[in-house]
Amino acid sequence: MRPTFLTLLTACAGLAAWRAAGVVPRPTSGIESLSGERILWVEAGLGPVGVAGDLARADVLIVGDSRVAHAVHLSVFDGLGAGRGALVWLSSARLEQLLAPLVALEPPRTLVVSLAPLGLVGYPQNLAIAETLRAPHPAADPSAPPHAVRAWGLTERAHLVAKGFDEAFAERTIAWWHASHRLARRAWLAEQRWFDTQGFDARFAHRVDRARSLALTPIEPLLWQGAWVPSATPRASDRTYRGIVAAERNAERARGAAEVTELLRTLRERGWDVLCVRLPIDPGLREIEDSTGAAEVLAAIPRELGLPLRDFGAWDGATTDGSHLHWAAADRLTRELAEWLRATAAPR
Repeated sequence: MRPTFLTLLTACAGLAAWRAAGVVPRPTSGIESLSGERILWVEAGLGPVGVAGDLARADVLIVGDSRVAHAVHLSVFDGLGAGRGALVWLSSARLEQLLAPLVALEPPRTLVVSLAPLGLVGYPQNLAIAETLRAPHPAADPSAPPHAVRAWGLTERAHLVAKGFDEAFAERTIAWWHASHRLARRAWLAEQRWFDTQGFDARFAHRVDRARSLALTPIEPLLWQGAWVPSATPRASDRTYRGIVAAERNAERARGAAEVTELLRTLRERGWDVLCVRLPIDPGLREIEDSTGAAEVLAAIPRELGLPLRDFGAWDGATTDGSHLHWAAADRLTRELAEWLRATAAPR
């Protein structure tokens, strides 16, 4: 009996060591557990949009660009009495690109639209991301091994350049997919069975890839490199947004606002309960956004349709880059948003 007991004890110790080697805590590990719900995929029939949460069962859809993805913790939101939530978003997206596919979605429900100057004009990076979503690929599949994602990235980068995208945009798009896949794959691997041989093989392959990644980028994932510092570089977005809200783009913003207004009108006529928000950002960036008439263009959308608008204003020290909330501020925003929806949204 004694040798058998020692053998079992040794095996348990070996499994514990393997698990410890597979999950190494780092400064961002707690934040990743909150942000893991924001894994992207393409919902059937919706086109190039990212979806987080159960779209089919959600009572509340929150739509917007990457600010939405950083601002709402679904795991918190779903327990606050405002209904089950889902996010429909894409980085730097034009708002009408996200709203148009929802017109055919059944059944109508509560729709929260995040208004921002960028959502009226979009950003070229979004077009490149949308092009990569024309068909399923390994980078959107957390079970795909890293070598398959790297091979896809080489082919896809060449495709984007051939389609006329700037090489810098093509490179950044592929880098974004690599970072997103690493985050998604880590969460997927954590759910695999320990006694599955295929799972062991996948974990070993992932550890090799992760060691390579950590050697090149010590703080992973790229999405949250600065997030464990509550206010990393709050003026990082200033230069980009000065161009977005420049006065010479007023006509372009007005056209975008007209398209968004008509889509919201259609959604409301189909039975959706539509509400608008302006998410909190750094005071310096909010001052830039409200210059050159951008604020008035945004405010005119809910005013014309008679929609509720909640402006969360500017929150000092709440972002990682001026534009995106860090995890503690996102927790606060999630709770305040749910409280407002309980008081304002139509009963369902």
